[in-house]
Amino acid sequence: MKGKSLKWVYTNGYGESDRSRVTDQDVLSCLTFDQTGDYISVGDKGGRIILFKKCQGSSKTGSKFLDYEYFNEFQSHESEFDELKSIEIEEKINRIEWLNRQYHGLFLLTTNDKKIKLWKIFSKEEKKASGFNIEPGHKPVKALKVPKLRKCGKSVTTQLKRIFQNAHDYHINSLSQCADNEHFLSADDLRVNIWNLSISGEVYSAIDVPVENTEDISEVITSASFHQSDPNIFMFSSSKGVIKFCDYRINSHYDKYAIDFALAEDSQKKNFFSEIINSISYASFSKDGNYIFSRDYITTKTWDIRKNK
Repeated sequence: MKGKSLKWVYTNGYGESDRSRVTDQDVLSCLTFDQTGDYISVGDKGGRIILFKKCQGSSKTGSKFLDYEYFNEFQSHESEFDELKSIEIEEKINRIEWLNRQYHGLFLLTTNDKKIKLWKIFSKEEKKASGFNIEPGHKPVKALKVPKLRKCGKSVTTQLKRIFQNAHDYHINSLSQCADNEHFLSADDLRVNIWNLSISGEVYSAIDVPVENTEDISEVITSASFHQSDPNIFMFSSSKGVIKFCDYRINSHYDKYAIDFALAEDSQKKNFFSEIINSISYASFSKDGNYIFSRDYITTKTWDIRKNK
């Protein structure tokens, strides 16, 4: 309302209140809302996914407010050892991506450094058999009867649908669903891969930066995202503060024919910390797809796609 400022009120908190009982595995690593805002997913360093569901809260004074309650929790990733490279792969959850609702249940993608998993979360009707012919105390049965299944409530169940792996040499930093609801992308420091949700054994590398010597790497990919409504458009950001806007329909060499969004850098003000400050940590499209929001070390920026600036 005009003339009135927003008032922010703390409503709820989740987690262990006793800090002495918190371990390194309990540290949160990512948090994501679904597209409707009805659910929140939280990932931690222990490879767990904790889900919260929207509910109606009320204060002692009787006022109503929006709140979230615990919904479900499951183990998404376990620590593994890569025998070929002799390195340990942590179970820490790097990213969570909720998929658009099309079928019964909720679907989400989760990833650690190397492996992406597709999960289904749904409510399952629990049933219990009753009416057996054996009576308590082993009393003689006078007449045979058919046992029946009796409903005894619902429970939330998780099911692993697919695993997408062996396509990234570096740590995965991004997941994003395509607007066609059939594909998604994943990105690491030097590569952007596009997957089909129904096929885990095939992957298309949209961006693959060739590097002969890792010591020569001067710029890496920090995030990547599909357009909200156009399945032909995606973008990725870099550690040098550049956002590349790519379109499938123009050319298959996306990085060479991409539109760059970046601020002109003053060479006189450039110093040792310039690249650290300008590095984009995250970028995403607006809901209408006309803008790009980016975040670097100290600022957030809004880019207008229609004006290329």
